[in-house]
Amino acid sequence: MKRFLVMLIVTLSIIALGETYLRSPLRIPLEITGYFGEYRQYRSQDNPAHFHKGMDLSTGGKTGFEILSPADSYVDSLVLNDPVYGTKLTLVLPEVRDFYNNENGIKIIFAHLESVGDLTTESGRKLNLIYRRLMKEFNDGYVEARFHPGEISFEMGDTVAYSGDSGGVPPHLHMEIRDLSEKVLLNPGLYFNFPRKGTEIQILGLRAGGKEYMFDSETVVITPYSPLAIRSRVLVRHYISPKKISLYIGEKLVYQIDFENYFFIDEVDKVDEVYTNSTSSDYWFKLKDGEALSIIAVNNWKSVDLSSPKTAKVVVEDHWGNVSEKTFTIVMRR
Repeated sequence: MKRFLVMLIVTLSIIALGETYLRSPLRIPLEITGYFGEYRQYRSQDNPAHFHKGMDLSTGGKTGFEILSPADSYVDSLVLNDPVYGTKLTLVLPEVRDFYNNENGIKIIFAHLESVGDLTTESGRKLNLIYRRLMKEFNDGYVEARFHPGEISFEMGDTVAYSGDSGGVPPHLHMEIRDLSEKVLLNPGLYFNFPRKGTEIQILGLRAGGKEYMFDSETVVITPYSPLAIRSRVLVRHYISPKKISLYIGEKLVYQIDFENYFFIDEVDKVDEVYTNSTSSDYWFKLKDGEALSIIAVNNWKSVDLSSPKTAKVVVEDHWGNVSEKTFTIVMRR
């Protein structure tokens, strides 16, 4: 009986931990306008095509919203005039669990900021003074300042910055989660409670070998050199990318894309392994036997027999767990 009670307490603790989110960084409801892992087009040599590194959050087309520390934290770095991020603040959250490495400590990045620091706390005043001195000294030149651990610390809920449009973007807050080594990018949805929205998951088409197919109308023919692609997106108030796309052939899960995490340096620019002919709001996903990436959660193509037509199903899931699916017939020609 005693052992049962211990196990019950441990189980309840795990369940409670899984449902615990960090404090919201904004005082307004969090609204996703750009999802983790979305396709981002080539803009410049400094900003090539890539997977979106974090979440974009709406500020209603305005600047100047307070950005709050989601947990007890300290400042890791401050960057001014980055060609992509604009003004960027990185905090370390030392007691927050890194779900990838299963150890304590993550970094959170806030970008496109209007200003950094605040006058309501001692740490905020210190950071704001450094920010203003750097702005005065470097004007519009790129500068990066790094801080010793704990040099400037904040408590959960302290104001650390103000939202803006720096970096030449419309007003919004860009937020990233990284492990302490900054090798892994994690989906911020693991850490923050984004209010559940009524969404429309759109599965709009199939493509193989340069030909587009309608669902349930004819057999989709693929070859090893013309793999299947699925067009899908999620309509909230803006179009965002799905969280997960799964392909079943028969009852077997053959391929799955899951935007849970990916490696920063090694994978961020390998966007063409997942997307084809896409834009930042309209996505074609390759479902092919290609390069192994963290985003590719399942790849069982080699074990599938497609010598005769088979029933297939694509299942698309959004961030909130809503699901839509389509069925079709598939066969491979060699």
